[in-house]
Amino acid sequence: MYVNHTDLAEGVAFSPGTCPDGAALSTGCTGGNTSNNPAECPEAPMPGAGDLVLNEVHADPDADNGDANGDGVVSTSDDEFVEIVNVSGQTLRVAGLELYKNGADSPGATIATSCLGPNQAIVLFRGLADGASPPDLGSDVMVEIQLDSLNNDGATLTLQTPDGGVIFDVDYGGAGNDQSVALSPQLDASGDYVDHATLTEDGALFNPGTCPDGQPFSSGCPGGGAMGDCPDAAAPTAASLIVNEVLTAVPTGDEGDANMDGNRDSSDDEFLEFVNIGAETLNISGLVILKGDSEEAVVATECLAPGETLVLFGGGVAPDLGPGIKAEIASGSFGFTNSGTNVTVRSSAGVEIFNEELPGASGASFTRQTQLDPNAPMVPHTDVSAALYSVGACANGSALASGCPGGPGDGGGMDGGMDTGDMMDGGMDTGGMMDAPPSACDMAPMAAAGDLIINEIHADPDADNGDANGDGVVSTSDDEFVEIVNVSGGLVRVAGVELFRETTSERREATLTTSCLGPGEALVIFSGLEDGAQPPDLGAGVYVEIDAIGLNNSDMTLRLKDPDGAIIFEIAYGDAGNNQSLNLSPELDSGGTLVEHTTLAGEGVLFSPGTCANGASLSTGCN
Repeated sequence: MYVNHTDLAEGVAFSPGTCPDGAALSTGCTGGNTSNNPAECPEAPMPGAGDLVLNEVHADPDADNGDANGDGVVSTSDDEFVEIVNVSGQTLRVAGLELYKNGADSPGATIATSCLGPNQAIVLFRGLADGASPPDLGSDVMVEIQLDSLNNDGATLTLQTPDGGVIFDVDYGGAGNDQSVALSPQLDASGDYVDHATLTEDGALFNPGTCPDGQPFSSGCPGGGAMGDCPDAAAPTAASLIVNEVLTAVPTGDEGDANMDGNRDSSDDEFLEFVNIGAETLNISGLVILKGDSEEAVVATECLAPGETLVLFGGGVAPDLGPGIKAEIASGSFGFTNSGTNVTVRSSAGVEIFNEELPGASGASFTRQTQLDPNAPMVPHTDVSAALYSVGACANGSALASGCPGGPGDGGGMDGGMDTGDMMDGGMDTGGMMDAPPSACDMAPMAAAGDLIINEIHADPDADNGDANGDGVVSTSDDEFVEIVNVSGGLVRVAGVELFRETTSERREATLTTSCLGPGEALVIFSGLEDGAQPPDLGAGVYVEIDAIGLNNSDMTLRLKDPDGAIIFEIAYGDAGNNQSLNLSPELDSGGTLVEHTTLAGEGVLFSPGTCANGASLSTGCN
């Protein structure tokens, strides 16, 4: 129904190119109340108990300094808010969730936002000044303007699914001290609600959409994050905690914006990358970073699980670097010099973790010649990769939690970690390079039933446009491929997993050599390559193997088995002879059906090894 514009935005006569409230049309203009609304996610599950936490409640805004909604007007009602965070580790469908106060018969808010990814949040404000737009709290924070009044003396807030399933049911206690109350430890549903100012150094009264210190929720909120305090965790040593990369000389121009805050800064964009390569959770709080003999910064992050990474930046705003990667802004600027710097890291107990004399640099980081190997020397990043740095990732762009299989510095970093010396026999000799150094991969479970799926099968390459392996030559055999994706939600070992084909009888086609796949990561097996060609670089989180698989154009079953012969996944196809790949629909859904690739991607797009059919990263879920 068409209505007068002022019925939707008081005092605003028109809004060409935006929603009536000024928000981007891409937000969906959900009643003018929702900003940063993510893509629809019909396949994502609804949250269950404990998947979302009530992390902060602002029931008693300060009469002078309580402008939490950023509309320029302090209001002891409009500036009330609640902050709800996804701590489940997976994307959840949240539209229709209902928030009740003190067991009321009707909800005080019904969430309109479609989806929340891991560590994303919704902030529900009670109101806004006339004509004001909802605040932009960042890409990982959704904002809605709808909330029942909050009691200063405490109340029980209950979040339920549309069918009555309880997600949380908590009493936030007294909240009448002119500030919000927040969980301590942060993001821990078993924690206590305390005055916000007690969690910050600057006495901040509220912080909707971030940890109390301004860090993103993906950081775990150091000093009280999702893991909480870890006093029983192991102390770090040089064998368990590795400094894998250091940027001391920030590149010029936009390339120098390592912390991704939109500004290149010679101090803020300096960073150190720490990775837990041990088998135990480490308590890294109190790590000291020294330049020469001068103490420059102390780490606040407390807990680092096996395979997890901490990137410590010199300043700016901490970015969201993805699952398993924490980002922190250092307590002080590092002050590294471009002409050469001695960098030392010591534990809170004085144990030396790292001590390197880094020479003068010209706009590139220093990284381990063999990634994640504590005994490997630090070399310029450009010695092992075309990139100037790889913050939060292996030098070749793959996930650090994978162990950097095929990583640079093992004699093959520049060619993707492959030894092409055995190309003529149709196979690839990896020379043992796919075995990661001791890391989370060694401790990961072997892939089991349901952990892996075959998402795409290219059995009939088009004779003119079928160059799927990117070697510049169309081959109806070499360009065949199978795309295998980790849908388990965790790191799994895949080395030794076998691919079988079956028509009238079963035959093994390939044995995987890649060590591990992280959640959402993929392995693409191509049948071959033109002599002298290099395996394609399909981007971060996508591994490539070359093995002489043979796929029929019709009537074949493909089967993945673990080294003991247990079936992990199997799928059968009929006709695959229409000069394009077959793709699961819905993608990444083991219950999906195989359809021709163009039905998902559109005319002319015949295959998409290593990505969703629409070209998006497989880690997005292909929603």
